[in-house]
Amino acid sequence: MPAFPTDIAAVLAEPEGQQLAFVRRAFRTDELAETLAALANAQGGLVLVGVSGRGQKLEGVADAAAARLAALDAALACTPPLVLPLPESAPIGDIMVLALAVPAGLPHVYSVHGKYLRRAGATNQPIPPDALRKLLLERGAHRRPVYT
Repeated sequence: MPAFPTDIAAVLAEPEGQQLAFVRRAFRTDELAETLAALANAQGGLVLVGVSGRGQKLEGVADAAAARLAALDAALACTPPLVLPLPESAPIGDIMVLALAVPAGLPHVYSVHGKYLRRAGATNQPIPPDALRKLLLERGAHRRPVYT
């Protein structure tokens, strides 16, 4: 899935899944942070803010600038802070949604309030201990800093 697709309407026709998440307009920062962390701990993906009901209802965002700041706050609520490309406003007719891209292959394992999540289908699921250990090893979290 491209970082920011040119045809958001086509993306909305797809079901929510492993690399696509829909978040309602009135989201809680922690709720969005969990989705961002889950995507970052999996294969990355795209979050569309202003869409609810598994993509069946297009709500849009009332204030794109405020939604963008709230989305960036959600990314920074992750541990370690999740640095993402800037969210983009995506018009669909006269309704504005916000698109957030989470790149694949990020170097860290991300948590929100101590919860390690990954995307499993269309939901965020806790990472089982064995899978978390494997992910930490794959992403190099076991390495100690070298001091000279």
